[in-house]
Formats: sequence, structure tokens, C-alpha cells
Amino acid sequence: MPADLLACIGKREEKISLGTKDPVRAKSLHARALLELDERWTNLRAGPKLLSEREAHEMVAPPYAWWIDQYRDEPSQQAFWRTDLGDNLWPRRPPGLSLQPNLGAALI
Repeated sequence: MPADLLACIGKREEKISLGTKDPVRAKSLHARALLELDERWTNLRAGPKLLSEREAHEMVAPPYAWWIDQYRDEPSQQAFWRTDLGDNLWPRRPPGLSLQPNLGAALI
């Protein structure tokens, strides 16, 4: 682990499995893993980056599509978010107050 990233990452070594025992495949996967590691270290050294709205939308599009696909037919079956919290977001409407327009009111 590079000394300048030790405090940020919090560990001296990082181990990953390449998921193969085939030496030829392992060599290829090792090269790719080193590139990914170098890219991550470069990003950590660069610090936080502000995203444009487009970049943020592109980043969340795949998990959003997956989430919608999982619960499209039965959205109430998701249990990740506590949907009951929405009941307490806004105060209750006072009795007698209607959201319907008074169509019988005199027009001036």
C-alpha cells in the first residue's frame, strides 16, 4: 500500500482473489487487477470530485433499472426502505379542510 494512502484506506495490504487456478488466465486477470488498483489509487489521490447531474444520473442508472425491474409488479414487496416513515413527513390535514376546489363559489 502506498504510504500516502495508508491513512485513507486503513490497511497495509489488499488481497483479492482472481477466481482461477489457470496460470494463463491468472496472468491476464492479474494485469487487469493491477490496472484497476492503480486507477483506484489515482482517484483516491485526486480527492473528491463534483459530479454534473448527467454524470450522477449515468452513475445510478444501472442500479435504478435493476431496482425498478425487481419490484415493478409488486412495489410494496420491497423491504429495503421503511415505507411507513412517509406517513409522518407532513402534518395531517385539519378536519373539514378539503383539497377539492369550491366550484360553487361566486365568480367575480
